[in-house]
Amino acid sequence: MEMIGNLLITPKESKKTAKINKLLGVLDVGVKSMDSNERFAFVMNPVKGGGPRNVYTLSAKLNEKGEKSTVVSFRSEDRFPFKNKPFSDIQKYGAKCVYPNRLSSFFDRVLIYRDDPNKITVIPFAFKQYLLRTITLHSYKNISTFIATGWQTFIPSYIEATKRKKKLMYFVQADETSFSDNSTYKKEVTKSYYKPSIKFTQSKYLVDHFKEKYDQELTYIGFGINLDVFHPLEVQRESIIFTIYRDDPNKGFNVFVDAINKLWKIRKDFKVMIAGGNINLDKYKINFPFESVGWVSNDNTLVMLYARSIFVNTGINEALPMPPLEAMACKSAVITSRIPGSKEFVIEGSNCLSFAPNSADDLIEKIEVLLDDENLRYKISEGGFVTAKRYNWDFVINNFMKLLNQ
Repeated sequence: MEMIGNLLITPKESKKTAKINKLLGVLDVGVKSMDSNERFAFVMNPVKGGGPRNVYTLSAKLNEKGEKSTVVSFRSEDRFPFKNKPFSDIQKYGAKCVYPNRLSSFFDRVLIYRDDPNKITVIPFAFKQYLLRTITLHSYKNISTFIATGWQTFIPSYIEATKRKKKLMYFVQADETSFSDNSTYKKEVTKSYYKPSIKFTQSKYLVDHFKEKYDQELTYIGFGINLDVFHPLEVQRESIIFTIYRDDPNKGFNVFVDAINKLWKIRKDFKVMIAGGNINLDKYKINFPFESVGWVSNDNTLVMLYARSIFVNTGINEALPMPPLEAMACKSAVITSRIPGSKEFVIEGSNCLSFAPNSADDLIEKIEVLLDDENLRYKISEGGFVTAKRYNWDFVINNFMKLLNQ
């Protein structure tokens, strides 16, 4: 049993839950029967970014190896889910993705829509995580292994895996307690780390961090870069400074703005390009010209941006920053913040330049070095490519299967 606030939750299906299931069935919730030999289900919110892309790629690679794998979701990606058919299946980065029916998507997105950890309160959180999403997940049949992929997905996965007596795995991609000071959020995230599950990660830093902070064992399975997607191009390197914007304090975009504002006062021999979803730059005091390219959904466009540019990653709290490695695979000259999560691949002056997190002045110095020294820019772009090639997905899948079969 679980306690959240004054609510008592049990993983066993009560008569009341059974009645709710029946009611939702009448209201067009239905049941999604997967292939009878389906093995893995990655449970994930339909969101964008490096973390979700890792999940899609891992699922796709498992399918290539003959292991039945699907990404299942609590809602469709559409803001207005009623316009689509129930249980729409799509391909995303080669992975099979299954979305629930109209009503489930509607409830998850509209009725109680908050996934923002800063806005969580006990009763809505409990209703959404312990009841609504559990019922939705219950509608996905023939799953033998549930794989939670973040704080939003662990509780329903835990309840369903316990109820069905199936295997539960937890793909830990960050210490998510650091994302908010909201007490309910921190309590529930911390609780998930102590629940019985097979926990694995792609970050060497997280292995040590979880052992020290939570006394929990994470198995490192390695990290992969899809070199069929991210690869060098025969293009002219230009004096372009490229970054990816995320409206998240952990991403350190304000440091990028501070640095370029100061640099633009000194020299004006470069261009700035900014990518990112839901770009709202009005709150930043940007005093330099830039081109906003929005969310780049086309891989070829992203590869072109990397290949032509000096790529800057300003993350402050990232377990394993993914864009710097993608950029390295495209032979971009990379500048990245010197944080614990990036230490496993940073070789200063050989495959990238690094700067102290939150230090705009240090970042300016590194940018100027690459703008002025074409030979160094070439050297670290070649060294970065060598580093990126070491991150092999076959190694990751083999380690994942060994973990599952131990």
